[in-house]
This record gives sequence, structure tokens and C-alpha cells, in this order.
Amino acid sequence: MAQTADVVEIETQPAHSPRPRRSIKRIALRVVADAMAVSAALFLASAVRFELLTGSPSRTANYTVLTLLSTPIWIMLFWLYGLYEPRQVLGPVNEFKQVFHGVVAGTVVILVYDSIFQADLARGWALIAMLTAFVVVGGERLLVRKVLHFLRRRGGDVTRTIILGANQEARTVARTLEREAWLGYKILGFVDDVAPTGEEIGSDYRVLGSTADLAALIESKRAGLI
Repeated sequence: MAQTADVVEIETQPAHSPRPRRSIKRIALRVVADAMAVSAALFLASAVRFELLTGSPSRTANYTVLTLLSTPIWIMLFWLYGLYEPRQVLGPVNEFKQVFHGVVAGTVVILVYDSIFQADLARGWALIAMLTAFVVVGGERLLVRKVLHFLRRRGGDVTRTIILGANQEARTVARTLEREAWLGYKILGFVDDVAPTGEEIGSDYRVLGSTADLAALIESKRAGLI
């Protein structure tokens, strides 16, 4: 019997597709949501610094243009920090850590731009932008997480899944994925080199075939590996 249990994620897309369309759509939606959050945070920072706080900071810089230029750069930084993995299942703490790192890196880019090009930015605005970006982007990410969990518990945004192995460890993996429905995995069954094809695993699943059948199983479902 297989000694370890692995999870193979499959999407109902052609096998020749380099990346499932649903994953691309999911990433695109995350990018759009993050871009809106970043832009809102930078505009909010301008309102706070120049409308609510006292003092006479430099206003020679065009903060609207800076916001529009900074947003795609911040999104690229978020990508570098792994915030757009096709199937991200990070806990909220780790996700917020990555958001924090991306926001700090984005703020550093703004300050470096100011230093190189003498843009005469208000440094207070940059610091406020860092704080508002973390709050707004973090809040947006939390909202997206809650919405995805809601959808997945009701059968939406799921990833069809085959588990390699049919031993006790594999069955534990299946029960865990089934119990944690918010992760969005739909178990199709098991593949094992010892258990016969068709054998029932618990009351809900069966052995679909051996590991030698895995490629054929995926092909028959016109699926692509993530």
C-alpha cells in the first residue's frame, strides 16, 4: 500500500492548457481587488495628510499621478511576495505578513523615487500611505477570504481532487479536506497500487485506479494539473 498520501488537484479544463482558466480568473479577480484597495489607500492617505492634518506639507508633487503609477508597481511587488499563487491556502496571519511586506516594499519604492527624481513628496504622506494601505488591503483580503469561504462551503469555487494512496494517512487527508470545506477541495476518489479499483473507501469514495491509471483518469476528465 502507498506509504504516503499526496493530493493531486485537477480542474475540468483541457489537459494541454498550461494553467486552468478558473485559476487565471481567480488570480485576475485578486489583482483587480488589490489594485482597487491600493489606489483607495493612497488616495485616502492624501485626504488624511492634506485635508485632516494641520501643517504645510509639500504639495508640489502630483499625488493623483503618483497613485496611478504606484498601483501597478505595488501589485507587482505583491506578486513577488507570493500573494497570487494559483491555489493559495495560507492562514490569515501568514497572508497579512505577506501583505505587510508588500506594502513596506511599495512604500520604499515611493521614497526611493522621491530621492532619485526629487519629486518633493511629503514624507508624512508616505508614512500615512503605508498605514492606510496595510489597513485597507488587509481588510480587502480578509473580505475576499470570507467570501471565498462562504462560496466553498456551499460548493462553489471548488478544486476537484484525487488523493494518491488509500492508506490510513490518505483517509485522514480526505476527512480533513471534507471537514474543512472552506479550503474548496472536492474529492473525486483515491488512486492506489494495492487496493483494487472500485473498492469503497469509507461510505463516500472509491479507488479510481492505480497510479499507472492517473494520466488516463485525468485525460478522461479532460483535466489539467495545477
